[in-house]
Parts: sequence; C-alpha cells; structure tokens
Amino acid sequence: MINRSSMMVQRRRSMAKSALAYLSDKPKMSLARLLSGFSFHASVIFAAEKVLSSHSIRARKRMILYLIRHGLAAESALQHSTEDDLRRPLTDEGRKKTKRAARGMAALYPAPDIILTSSALRSVQTAEVLSGVWKCRDIRSVSALNPGAEMKDYVSTLNDLAADEGSLDELRIAIVTHQPELGEFLGHLIENNIRRDEDRRFAYQPAACARFELKKASLAVVELTDEGAALEAFFSPGTLRRIAKM
Repeated sequence: MINRSSMMVQRRRSMAKSALAYLSDKPKMSLARLLSGFSFHASVIFAAEKVLSSHSIRARKRMILYLIRHGLAAESALQHSTEDDLRRPLTDEGRKKTKRAARGMAALYPAPDIILTSSALRSVQTAEVLSGVWKCRDIRSVSALNPGAEMKDYVSTLNDLAADEGSLDELRIAIVTHQPELGEFLGHLIENNIRRDEDRRFAYQPAACARFELKKASLAVVELTDEGAALEAFFSPGTLRRIAKM
C-alpha cells in the first residue's frame, strides 16, 4: 500500500521542481512578469518546504491555525441591518473562486481537524466549501466570531474549544471569519499580544499591532508554540487558485 504521507512529499517536491523549471525557462520574459512569476513560484517552494518539515518528528508541542477570510458574498440590500448582513450568501462567482482557492490550500497543507466559522451565512458557506475539498467534517459555527467581534471573543472561543477538546496541542484549526477583525487577530498573534499562559489558556494583552489585510478566500498559516506565534505563510486567493492548477 502506498503511504499517503510519502505521496504528499513527492507531490510537494514535484511542485518545487516545476517552480524552478518555470524560472529557468523564461530568459526573455519582461522583468515585471518574471518577478510576478517568481513571487508565485517562490511561495510554492516556501510552502513545500513547510509542509515537508511538518511531517518530521517535533520535540515541541505546537498547534497550527489556518486563518481564512470568507469568499465573495452578495451585497446587502439594507446596509445598516445586522440581521440582513448575516444572511448574505456567497455569490456563484464567490463559491467557484473559493473552491479553487480551497484546492490550492489542500495541495499545500493537511486538512484542519476543526473548522471554526462565524454564524454569518457567507462564512458558513465558505467553511462548507473548505470542508468539501479538505474532507474535514467538523465545522463549528460560533456567533461570538460574527462581524464586529473583539479580540477577547477570539480568545474565549479558542479557550472554549480547548476545554471541549482537552488540549489544542498538535491540532490544526481553521478559522473562517471577517475583516478587519481577522487581520487584527493575526497581528496580535504575531506580536504575542495573544498567547498561551502557564495553564495553556489563551490570554490577550491589549497593545498596538500591525493589522493585516486579508482578501476574500486568502490564507494565513500561523504556528503557535510555548514560545509564541510565527507566521508560516501568507497566500493571496489568486496565488492559491494558480497553485490549484498545477
């Protein structure tokens, strides 16, 4: 029987080789297009190395967060109605682009163990698309992560999840929510304003931080250990869709 992990490793190596071949085969390409191609394929190589390293034996405990903004949704008829905003679905285009981006995510990273989503319809539908591609059936809708959520809501959601699961160590958790809160959450993680304490509970220390702009159906991958958080990779939706075609 062919080992699935070995197949994944071989696939990532093949992707990296394709990236290098692409660059070496474009001597007459304009500088702008060359840089654009390099940016895309360098991200493939970087992600491939990360995925390969994720299969090695680790001495330290860690968890992985996949931070994903929902896909393109229909416009709200009532701009100031919270209830109407929560009912906005993905458009047909949004669903198609999100599915292609999800295929790129699945080509680079193992499936999450749990997908957390806000209760907004566009986020729930995005989570369902991810679930279908990644084959992750554990989707949990959390109203505390709805648009307008505060950082303490993200922290309490993770702590509640830890209480339910016993531990979040070695888990991969996808969080599908909204801007600007998701970008702020990412910034606080990287600045270690949100980190785990001695009891392995998440705590939030309000402080200034960089706020990331996540496009719809983009992906940020964060590794959390006892030492803090580190941004492993950041992919635009366009890059993910191109990776899915390889």
